[in-house]
Amino acid sequence: MVSNTKVIFSKVPTGLPVIGEHLTVRKDEINLDKELAEGEFLIKILYLSVDPYMRPRMHDASTESYTPAFPLNEPMNGHAISVVLKSNNDTFKVDDLVYGMTYFSEYIHVPAAFAGYFEVRNEFRGSKLPLSYSVGVLGMPGMTAYTGLLNIGKPKAGETLYVSAASGAVGQLVGQIGKVLGLHVVGSAGSEDKVQYLKDIGFDGVFNYKTGDISSKLKELCPNGIDIYFDNVGGEMLDAVLEQANTFGRIIACGMISQYNSLDTYQLKNILNVVSKRLLLQGMVVNDFDHQTEEFRTAMTVWLNDDKVQYKETVAEGIENTPQALLDLFRGRNFGKQVVKVADL
Repeated sequence: MVSNTKVIFSKVPTGLPVIGEHLTVRKDEINLDKELAEGEFLIKILYLSVDPYMRPRMHDASTESYTPAFPLNEPMNGHAISVVLKSNNDTFKVDDLVYGMTYFSEYIHVPAAFAGYFEVRNEFRGSKLPLSYSVGVLGMPGMTAYTGLLNIGKPKAGETLYVSAASGAVGQLVGQIGKVLGLHVVGSAGSEDKVQYLKDIGFDGVFNYKTGDISSKLKELCPNGIDIYFDNVGGEMLDAVLEQANTFGRIIACGMISQYNSLDTYQLKNILNVVSKRLLLQGMVVNDFDHQTEEFRTAMTVWLNDDKVQYKETVAEGIENTPQALLDLFRGRNFGKQVVKVADL
C-alpha cells in the first residue's frame, strides 16, 4: 500500500471557498499491486488543471446547471495528464501518456466504464513543448480560445478584438490568435506586470482595469469601436463593452469570473444595446466544439513551434497545494494558466 493524497470537495461555499472547510486534503492509501479487472488501468497524475469553471461547480447538487456539481465529500475532478502504470486495457499501454477528466488524486484505478474519458497523448514524449502544455495551451483552455474566437467571434482582418482577463489561461491565447488573424487586439488585466506581458506578446493596446475608468480606456484604445469581445469576466466589464460595441458586434460569453464568488450580482445597465446594435451575445461551452479538436491541436502546435504564440503558466508544486492554487486563481493572484505539478514523469 502507498499513500494516495486526494483533494476533497467538503462543503458548498457562499462566496470564496475556504481551505480546510470547503476544500480539504485527505490522505488515503492505494494498492498499486491490485489485480486489474478487464478493461481497467492504473494511472499516476503528473499535472492537473485548475480552472475558473470549477467555482460554478461548487453548488448544491439539487441546483440545475449546465455542468454537474462536485459530489460532496468526494474528490474533485478536472483535466489532467497522467502516465499509465499498469493496464488490462488494449487501448492504454504501460508508460502511455493519457489526457482526460479524472479525480484529483495521486493515483487512480480507472474502470473500463470510464476509459472513454481518456485519450493517449504520446506526442508529448520527445517534444520540445513542456508536458504541462497538455492541460493548458494544447488542452481545454487552448481549445476554448480557438473555437470560441473562430466560431462565435467570426473574425475578419482589420476588426477590433477586446479580451478581458487577457493574461489568463484563455485570454492570452485569444489575443495572440487574433494577431495571427490580422485583428487589432486590446486586452485588460489586473496588475502592471500582467499588462507588460500582454504588450510583450503583441497586444496593440492594454490597460489595468483596477487603476482607471474602464469605459474611458476602451474609448481610447478602441477608437473604431469593438467588433468582437471575448468575455471572461462579465459584470461591469461586460456593461462597458455593450456601450462601446459596434453594430453587429459579436460577444463570446466564455466566463463570468467577477460574479462567481459575488453575493451581490451585478445588474447590467446597457443590455438594451443588444437590441439597438443588433449584437450577437452567445455563451460557449467548449465541449460543443469537440469535432474541431484535431484542427485546433494542429494549428496551435504550428503556432507554438513557429513562435507565433507564447504561453505563460503558474505552476504549483504538489497535489496538496491544489486548494491554494484554486484560491489564487479565483483571486487573480496567478499569472497565466494555473496548473499543479503532482509528480515527475
